[in-house]
Amino acid sequence: MRLINVDTFELEEFMDHRSTRYAILSHTWGKGEVTLVDMQRGLPHAEALPGFDKIRGACRQAASDGLMFVWVDTCCIDKSSSAELSEAINSMFRWYSDAKICYAYLSDVAKVGDGPEAESQFRNSRWFTRGWTLQELLAPKEVVFYSREWIEMGSKEDFATTISEITGIDPDALGTLDITRFSIAERMSWASSRVTTRQEDIAYCLLGLFAVNMALLYGEGERAFIRLEEEIIKNSDDHSIFAWTSLGEAPPTNSGLLAMSPLQFKHSRGVTLYEGESSKSRPYRMTNKGLSITINVVRGNAPGERFMTLGCRIREGWVLAICIRGVVASSVSDQYTRVRCDELYAVQPQTNGGWTKLFIRQATSLLDPVEILRGANAFMLNDISPSFRLDKVYRYTPDKFNRFSSKEAKIVCTYGRGGEILVNIPKSANHWVATAIFKSTTTEAEVWVMLGWTDEFGVSVHVCQDRDEDSDGEIVEVDLRPLSNCITKREIINESQTPEGEAKTELVPVSVSVNTHHEQGIDALYKVLYKVTVTDDRYVAIPAAYTVWP
Repeated sequence: MRLINVDTFELEEFMDHRSTRYAILSHTWGKGEVTLVDMQRGLPHAEALPGFDKIRGACRQAASDGLMFVWVDTCCIDKSSSAELSEAINSMFRWYSDAKICYAYLSDVAKVGDGPEAESQFRNSRWFTRGWTLQELLAPKEVVFYSREWIEMGSKEDFATTISEITGIDPDALGTLDITRFSIAERMSWASSRVTTRQEDIAYCLLGLFAVNMALLYGEGERAFIRLEEEIIKNSDDHSIFAWTSLGEAPPTNSGLLAMSPLQFKHSRGVTLYEGESSKSRPYRMTNKGLSITINVVRGNAPGERFMTLGCRIREGWVLAICIRGVVASSVSDQYTRVRCDELYAVQPQTNGGWTKLFIRQATSLLDPVEILRGANAFMLNDISPSFRLDKVYRYTPDKFNRFSSKEAKIVCTYGRGGEILVNIPKSANHWVATAIFKSTTTEAEVWVMLGWTDEFGVSVHVCQDRDEDSDGEIVEVDLRPLSNCITKREIINESQTPEGEAKTELVPVSVSVNTHHEQGIDALYKVLYKVTVTDDRYVAIPAAYTVWP
């Protein structure tokens, strides 16, 4: 660690900075800052630069306080050495913490006193908006503020209430209370309104606040903040790191568990830890399948909706939760993504909630939230028939389906591969799970294939069309039937016009075949697939006769 001798302005090196008493400067950078190279070129050269005035002022004040050395970031670090810069940034919180006093130099504050103009300049100082000055405010035991002319304005203790109003930092954190007593979300919120010149520095300037170390990789962009969070969770089981909300007019529809910047913790002020039975922490870690976590999950009201309860809350309120949905991936059965990222939820603490092991991948650009999970069985809806093509797939949950109410019908989120659509068959449903609508390629005729599972029959289907003998007014009763054979034959009504313009009604014989296919391999999404194909029996191909020529 290099320190400036307050008498000679020469740099001296110390292997152990704790062996000497020193003051430390906190400031915002401007034009003409004095670098290490400038100091090494000699005092006359350094003194000619605009930034030397605050170095002189800091040395003068340190000498007045009985200290021999001062540390200033602009000229005490060799920034041409990436190794030294990395060591300095990873050590900076400790250096500020071990200093006897920190001088906070506010270059944009000229007025000093109790008047409204002086208070306004203090409150609006750029110093309170920069990322690096956050740790410079919190780490030192004693911080004294100085104006542009090096006139003392007061200490951190004197201004505690005002600083809390400006920054949103809890007054206790500005005093003697260890900042590690505050939740991760709370500490992140303190940085939510701060900015840095380089994007990566918004992560690097927070290393000390969370007592982590990491390599500096300038050029990685927002990935730096993700790496910071990954380092934090290696040593902390504080769930509040997941208690963030996305901001903006068009927040992302889905996300991983980690925030992209401190800004997303803007509304997490006041989040505290909760040690209830349902929120007891269990180990979690990053894997190549995403964040692996075992946590309490509560079912929501909507299909596929789950709420992951966190071990934190707002003051004395209910525990916080985030909304998640399952995603389908080729080799992950219990993978989820966060949805509704602009919202945090409060749920009543559960006494007997279900612990669930989840994998939540951070990169979600290729993952779509779905309402289904991996299962043992699935319907495979083929789109290969020349006479009928798959038109729509709907998922239903009520016992009865109103044919004419589009509000009751939702296009199901399914897993597709090529020309096939897979629809999961959960045994717990004990009812029909979806309806596949196949449309004729030559007429307006439609075939509705009800798909489901019953305790009595197992995998079952019901074939009909919009006007069916089982219909009752506007209600279609779903009568699932066992797969007694692989083919269900029906006649459907096709209404058309003759060339002369007369109405024509005909019965079209169709076959709905359901063939069983067993998937092989450990990466198979489903072990048993029931392939559903609809064909027009009027156009069934007749095998050709082959002649063998000599």
